Amino acid sequence: PIEFTFKHRDEDAFKEFGKKLKTYKSDTDAVMDIACGWDLEQPWERENVEKLIKRYLGSAKAIIDKYAMVNSGAELGN
Repeated sequence: PIEFTFKHRDEDAFKEFGKKLKTYKSDTDAVMDIACGWDLEQPWERENVEKLIKRYLGSAKAIIDKYAMVNSGAELGN
């Protein structure tokens, strides 16, 4: 597992992000917009994010889904 450092968005900014999600030119653009770091030895930079997304199919969706869950508070439970 990779631990990401996600950017915080308040409710309005998160709604805007949701609207903007389908307008990104690539999955890498979306991941770069929602995160600002990770716990890997490789530095957090666009080229390395692209490599991750190309090597692991479905990783971009998993990262975006996790971000949505964390940002919406869904992980907190009841």
